[in-house]
Amino acid sequence: MSRRARFSLALLCVAVTYAGAARAGSLCGDVEWQARLPGLRLATARSPALKVNFISDRTEKNPQCPRKVPACAKRAIIVPGDEVLTAMSEGPLICALYMSAQGIATTGWLPLEDMVFPDPVSALPTEDWSGSWKRDEEANIELKAVGDRVHMKGVATWGGRNSQRVAKGLVNTGEFSASAAPRGNLLSNDPAYDGTESLNEAGKSACLVAMKRLGRYLAVSDNSGCGGMNVTFGGIYVRDGK
Repeated sequence: MSRRARFSLALLCVAVTYAGAARAGSLCGDVEWQARLPGLRLATARSPALKVNFISDRTEKNPQCPRKVPACAKRAIIVPGDEVLTAMSEGPLICALYMSAQGIATTGWLPLEDMVFPDPVSALPTEDWSGSWKRDEEANIELKAVGDRVHMKGVATWGGRNSQRVAKGLVNTGEFSASAAPRGNLLSNDPAYDGTESLNEAGKSACLVAMKRLGRYLAVSDNSGCGGMNVTFGGIYVRDGK
């Protein structure tokens, strides 16, 4: 098999991995990343000299998007070494998210042909989980490795960035604390959780949280049972300031 044929086959395999995830007309900007925990993958730019523009969703102004054409290119780019999380695909494009060290997220489509997908991590040193992880101003998770287990402590709010709700005492809060042994790149306070399904549909009688390490990211899903109304730990986290 020629090198070109092997490359084309590899792209086909990646596309098949996400087959069915995106309906025609799906918007990358509407993806609920916490609900896609089982299928998230890590990717980087293919070429050492390549700068890859994010591609915008279709809009009323640009109904031809998403396509790899100048009219659909966003200003935001990824460069070699940047890691992104990927979700659903649509033809030759894949929906991706990049989060800065300050917790600012950029989403958009990226060309599959410009991306490399590292093999999933089957084992992760326990110490690699440790750190202060931040989603945004309303959710933080502290992880600390102790022996072969990781201690977890999370605090989240809803409405904490709304000055009027704060003034009226209408901020909802949530927290969880647990200790568990990681399984590969998966960590959860539910020993029965195997990472094959989202926790979003799980029962809410108890607080359930699951985390997956993917490169510099911590992807988190919960069952919305860890606090007051609308409080969730779900989302994408990076180490605070890194």
